[in-house]
Amino acid sequence: MNIIQVSSAGAGIQITDGKMLELESFGENTARLEKQATNASLKCTQVKREEIFDEISFKKRGERVTINVSGTRYVTTWRTLAKVPNSRLGKLTVDDIDSGENDIFFERNPTLFPYILSFYSTGELSFPHNICGAAMLKELEFWQISRCALAPCCKEILLKQEAKQQENETLAKAFGLLESQENIRYQTACGRWRAKLRIFLDDPTSSKGARIWLVLYLMCTVLIFTVDAFATVKSLRIPTFNPSIFTSAANLSNKETMYLATSEHILPIALRYATYVYFTLDILLRVISAQSARHYFKSLLNIVDVVWVVVNWSLIAVSNLLGVKWFYMSASEVRVFTGLVMVVMLLRIFRIYRFGQHYIPLRVLLLTMKGSSTEVGLLFLLLCTGAMVFGPLIYVAELGNDNSFMYNILIGYWWAVVTMTTVGYGDIYPVDVPGYFVGILCVIAGLGFISLPMSVISTNFSKYREFARTFGARKRSAPFNPVKGDQMAENDEKQNI
Repeated sequence: MNIIQVSSAGAGIQITDGKMLELESFGENTARLEKQATNASLKCTQVKREEIFDEISFKKRGERVTINVSGTRYVTTWRTLAKVPNSRLGKLTVDDIDSGENDIFFERNPTLFPYILSFYSTGELSFPHNICGAAMLKELEFWQISRCALAPCCKEILLKQEAKQQENETLAKAFGLLESQENIRYQTACGRWRAKLRIFLDDPTSSKGARIWLVLYLMCTVLIFTVDAFATVKSLRIPTFNPSIFTSAANLSNKETMYLATSEHILPIALRYATYVYFTLDILLRVISAQSARHYFKSLLNIVDVVWVVVNWSLIAVSNLLGVKWFYMSASEVRVFTGLVMVVMLLRIFRIYRFGQHYIPLRVLLLTMKGSSTEVGLLFLLLCTGAMVFGPLIYVAELGNDNSFMYNILIGYWWAVVTMTTVGYGDIYPVDVPGYFVGILCVIAGLGFISLPMSVISTNFSKYREFARTFGARKRSAPFNPVKGDQMAENDEKQNI
């Protein structure tokens, strides 16, 4: 017989094997009893909670209650409302309400409340499919019912309506129909004055003066491009110097020498300077009307405007100060200066984009390209992939022909891009039968590469155009009044309260 000796608090206890088994059985029974006692305690607690609930709702148990929704009365029982305890109506069952006051008034839409009340009876919430999703969500929010209680068909319709609403908000923001509270609330008199100036510059429909300013902007834009175009015609320029006197004439092209040896008439120069003054004034007014310098320079177009003003007037000042020093400038110095002039001319292209912000059809086109940036990138990727495939292929196909125009693979890349875009300049083309087959495959692949992204771009264009037709005419139908801006803001806050 084995004897186990256990030391406890300094006292020795001897236990045999048989007694050890009895002790283990006794421990299991004790644990079972403790578990049963815990469950009984939980049940007792739950019974006490039910008793407390019954004590609170004793007056309402089984009684009818009338819910008055904007004059339409609906009769139900307190027990039915208690089925959804976390809702607004369910919480009324445990509130301290006099039993005699069984007519509860709510100022809500009475046509939607039957569907809410039906949820307490059936346990499933379902709305007609012609109800606006925003109205549905507002009712759920007011009655404190989770949207998870909606039937699957209603959830699907709600998700579609929310996606459509989010898309409309994105389009409205792109068209400038939505303005943040930071943009429309100015607290000081100077802020109100800047707001008026900003509306004058950005909204041609705000006043007759704003429309005149936009017409002047368009006229100056067309005029500056016209003057620059005529300035490149040699017969319309006045000979000023003999080209042979320039030290750098031997290293310059005929076009570069023409710009140095001739000058424009006084009228084109005066018109150009007049447009420079107008554009500079427009940019300065936009800087003044901006909320802050940080807010103004968030836009890439504004940064380009400021760079154009600084570089343009700097070049004019430098060219007037140089005088006869033009004769002694090297070819590299002349090219640097003429390069800066060309950069200034290229920056004026963004003037068209500024006009597009006010002309809806042009804005639709610009927004379509901006919204389809992913598809445009995919188009370039497909064209590059096709060029890398068909460029070497056409070179190998005509490798044995000395009369072929495919002198190297780089020329094959050029031919592949021109062929896939169906441009076909005719300067390079295959001359052998294998090259003909490669050309056919290249054309077919190019049509497929172009048609795939273009379908998405066409869909985006239709979406923007439809939105412009629907909401473009309503842009700022109730324009913000800077003078009454603070009063309107206070009224909005009072309504929210």
